[in-house]
Amino acid sequence: EHETERIWQHDRRTMIFVTNNIDEALLLGDRIITLEGKLPGLISHTYDVPLARPRDNLSPEFLELRHEITQRQKLTL
Repeated sequence: EHETERIWQHDRRTMIFVTNNIDEALLLGDRIITLEGKLPGLISHTYDVPLARPRDNLSPEFLELRHEITQRQKLTL
């Protein structure tokens, strides 16, 4: 996580990061796009991540957004 963010801070380029870990996506991403169906997947939802950096995975805002995404996507943690 930290290395990816360090690279982004240095280069300031658009990055596409693929993960199955919602916490990792919330810590690193500015926008999360979830997919559904078989490959190639279809876009299910798009979520903006308006959390200030550095992000705290125990903050109420982080936990609320995490809950919203997991409930909508029916994800298990």
